[in-house]
Amino acid sequence: MCGIVGLIHDRRKELLNRMNEVQIHRGPDFGGFFWDEQALVGFAMRRLSIVDLANGSQPMTNEDGSIVLVYNGEVYNAPDLRKELLQKGHIFTTVSSDTEVLVHLYEEYKFDMLNRMNGMFAFALYDKKEKIIFIARDQMGIKPLHYFFKNGTFAFASEMKSLLAAGLSDRKINEESLWHYLSLQCVPAPLTIYEDIFALPCASYLIFDLDTSQIT
Repeated sequence: MCGIVGLIHDRRKELLNRMNEVQIHRGPDFGGFFWDEQALVGFAMRRLSIVDLANGSQPMTNEDGSIVLVYNGEVYNAPDLRKELLQKGHIFTTVSSDTEVLVHLYEEYKFDMLNRMNGMFAFALYDKKEKIIFIARDQMGIKPLHYFFKNGTFAFASEMKSLLAAGLSDRKINEESLWHYLSLQCVPAPLTIYEDIFALPCASYLIFDLDTSQIT
């Protein structure tokens, strides 16, 4: 279990640190941090080291640093994907990191990478050239991913309490969500108990355009 967080279009770098520290229980082995001052894109993560213990630290980038990735999960067919990507000319610096596989998989296939992945995962990718943030969640929704979007600020986290720790949410209860909870004993995605925090549904991805501050 690892934890990922991100803060986009907000200059308060300290909020990202606060978000990441709240989820330290998800990854006691390592804490990673990335900040692009010009684009106002920040990623952070807490890592529980399981695959490639020595070289799998995150955030992870491609060779020229134009792609930045934070990731929680495991891709079961990563060894096969690595062989395929090596044959296509991609260069790997790690021995077995599935995180690095995802970086090169995006380079090769863009959003169609999701159709080639077999596993449980939640990840966020920053494409500097395309100026987008790309977040995705596995087909069964095993790994959680929540996001906040308001007044041009976009943030995501493995756990809602990281978003609450940033102080971005108004913490206003969503009455529809409350009705669902009392009726079904759960709140169906993309709703959460709060009006301005959402759960990315399983088998879904989201794109945040850095130029227009719009999500699709």
